[in-house]
Amino acid sequence: KVVPPMLVRLDEEQKLAAASEEEEEEGEGTQTQGRALLGVRELLRARPREVLGYLLPKLTKPPVSISHARTLEAVAEVTGTTLHFHASILLPLLVGQMVIAEEEAGKEGGDEGEARRLVALQSCTRTIVTSVESNGLQHLVVDLTKLLEASDAATRRWGTWAVAALAKGTSADLRPQAPILLKFLLPLMNDPQEAVWVPAVQALRTLLERLGVDEALSHLDF
Repeated sequence: KVVPPMLVRLDEEQKLAAASEEEEEEGEGTQTQGRALLGVRELLRARPREVLGYLLPKLTKPPVSISHARTLEAVAEVTGTTLHFHASILLPLLVGQMVIAEEEAGKEGGDEGEARRLVALQSCTRTIVTSVESNGLQHLVVDLTKLLEASDAATRRWGTWAVAALAKGTSADLRPQAPILLKFLLPLMNDPQEAVWVPAVQALRTLLERLGVDEALSHLDF
């Protein structure tokens, strides 16, 4: 009985926060969103399944706004033990939104709003992949590799970016997942689209730095 009214209040506060985003102000809107995010975090700690069931359908409806990206990020920070169950929905959605935001921001004249949204989406995605705990890492990695096999070059490029973010920021043990990550990253060095090469090299470098050369070489048996 308590959860739905509190989440309805969150929806109202997010609209206020979104209004302040458009004006790039730090005043009341930012403070309001901060209170809303704190409330969400507390609710998630108490009743994660019920709150996620209510929140995710609302937060994952495209286009994902800056305020929704920030809320998703706050959700990820406190749901690391179960977050991987939603990775198959969250990762393609966020990568797709980053592709769109990047394209819009890169057009002649640029779209500053889309540039800000891209930053928020990147931060959200980074937090999601680094918040998943060891019990869900294999599930997460499988969903990441699906991005690396995408037919769209921009999706593959952002997928490799997400792998690099995982390798750099996770506190979980990546060694059990090293074979599958290397198996899918190495072919991207010869990707037909040059735009994929640089992030692929960066992802491989970050993974090697995390694993160590000897550990990485021990998995090159495919």
